[in-house]
Amino acid sequence: MTSRRASLGVLALLGLVGACSSAAPPATVTSPVAPFDVLTITSTPSGDERLLDGRVEGVDQATIAAQTSGEVAAVSKEIGDRVSAGDIVLRLRGTQQRSGLQQAEAALHAAEAREVEVQARFARMSTLFERKVIAKATFDDALAQREAAVAQAVTARAAVTAARETLSYTTAAAPFAGVVTDRYVRVGSIVAPGMPLFAVSATDRLRVVTDVPEEFANAVRARGEVLIQHGAERIAGRNVLVQPRTGEGTGGVGLRVDLPENVKDLQPGMIVKLAVVTGVAERLAVPVSSVATRGEVTGVYVFDPASGRIAFRQLRLGRVVAFQAEVLAGLTSGEQIAADPVVAMRYLAQLRGAR
Repeated sequence: MTSRRASLGVLALLGLVGACSSAAPPATVTSPVAPFDVLTITSTPSGDERLLDGRVEGVDQATIAAQTSGEVAAVSKEIGDRVSAGDIVLRLRGTQQRSGLQQAEAALHAAEAREVEVQARFARMSTLFERKVIAKATFDDALAQREAAVAQAVTARAAVTAARETLSYTTAAAPFAGVVTDRYVRVGSIVAPGMPLFAVSATDRLRVVTDVPEEFANAVRARGEVLIQHGAERIAGRNVLVQPRTGEGTGGVGLRVDLPENVKDLQPGMIVKLAVVTGVAERLAVPVSSVATRGEVTGVYVFDPASGRIAFRQLRLGRVVAFQAEVLAGLTSGEQIAADPVVAMRYLAQLRGAR
């Protein structure tokens, strides 16, 4: 009897416990906390860009042409050499020009001697005419000879000036400071007036020229945003101009962008990358310091706060701007990654060792 009462008491107690358990709310599961510093990746709006190759050139540029004929005797500057205003780039032999100058100087000496003689005769004839010693016809003849001699001397002086200028054309100099971008002749070449010799581009003011696909021309013209890739730096272009011409054989229109002043390590003739902004797009980026490389695989350590799992995930990265690498594939907005991949790797190694 006592045993039966004890059994009934146990059953009643179990029933009470069961009733209390069914009435309690479910337990809340706390999300795991990352064992290292993590970064939450979010997408940000940025310019939708198209990369193009552009050629650097000077805003001021000139092609120097021959102003006299002759044979190229020496070339002192090559393509890519820097020059100052007035630096001699090439010389012609100038044999004919020197001979012409000598002839002109000889003719000038003769004309000046003739002028002195005629002036002296005219002075005598003037005195005699005033005294009424000679006839007026004789005086008029002396006057005519003096005027002819003076004119001949003036002509001879002009010929000497022209011959000296022609001789100066046998040296071709840079018109301003810059860099030699082209040279069209070599030593031994025979040149004639008007033939191009070399080209010079100034380096104090630079710009980049290229062709833009016609489908992006309107967007570039409307936005006016072009970035020049210069090493790890991106330089905002100025005075963006979409030229109203069609590039021959390119299916594009001309684009010209001025560079800021005092940009170092760029000179005319260089090829640079242009990032032409055509719209706005959402992009993901991760700090370069969070990226790890395993052989030929590049990725980050991803932390899942729901499960507490840590895994290495391969990424496809794009351009790097201001130490931020663009993520083309492998991550989605809102995911968390290890700020320091070395710390994450060591933590995973410790977990494996503990197991």
